[in-house]
Amino acid sequence: GICSPSLSTTWAMSWAHSRGSSPAHISHALESVLFLSVCSRFVGRGELSSKVLLKVAAPFSLLHSASEYLHLLALHHISISDSSTVLCCSQAFIFLLSWIGLKDRFMGVRIVAAILSITGIVMMSYADGFHSDSITGVALGVGSASTSAFYKVLFRKRVGQVQPGAASVLMSCEGLCSVGLHSWFCALLYISHVESWPTPQHIPWDTLCLTASLLLGKVSILNGLEVLTYPTLISLGILFTIPASVAPHTSQVRMVARAIIAAGYLMLLLPEDWDERTAAQLLSLFKQYIKNTNADRSD
Repeated sequence: GICSPSLSTTWAMSWAHSRGSSPAHISHALESVLFLSVCSRFVGRGELSSKVLLKVAAPFSLLHSASEYLHLLALHHISISDSSTVLCCSQAFIFLLSWIGLKDRFMGVRIVAAILSITGIVMMSYADGFHSDSITGVALGVGSASTSAFYKVLFRKRVGQVQPGAASVLMSCEGLCSVGLHSWFCALLYISHVESWPTPQHIPWDTLCLTASLLLGKVSILNGLEVLTYPTLISLGILFTIPASVAPHTSQVRMVARAIIAAGYLMLLLPEDWDERTAAQLLSLFKQYIKNTNADRSD
């Protein structure tokens, strides 16, 4: 959570120490203020203040932290491949929440995909029987996926379409909220002996820093860089983790459940007008076939 405000602070310090005349500094300052006001329109038309920004970013911070924490808890009970498979169901939850809350277009193929995702979750839960860690792990994974879906739907409702400026402001405020609001929660978990912290000498700082960098990159790509590439290519990343982390010896029930969830996930990535495009393409091919057939007969 601290990465976003750290990047913003580094940028501000480098700008402050840059050389130039006083009018140039004033001009840059005015441009920065105007840019911030434009990028912060998603908070409303009222007065822009740090209190308002943090109030808007607090729900995003809570949802993001809850999603990551539930995902880590799920990894204690199920494998990485199973956890990634369950996380793919987040796309189905996003569709259902967007359909209900944002009044998105109803698509029958996505309803079928959501049903397939739920079926795969049930099969994954009872792959090892009714009394196993699979049920607990899958339940935690579903909680992580649903919380992530709430985050993305709330982001769309608050910010709208992907805007790098608004996403940067929101991420910076979210990072500040994560530092200010969740530090006491970490201390509470430590005091209640729910979580234990190793000594500073035994903390894997290289792994911790690498994980923080990857998380920052993931959030930046998901929230701010969709304008530079196709969102479908970004969404396929989580799907590729399933075959990349699969264990050599996996039960047939798990393999079928993964295949069902993967099929539903791919169906959810279809564009809204996929049926019209497919029909137009088939009609074009049919007309071309008729034209070639008539040309052969005339020859």
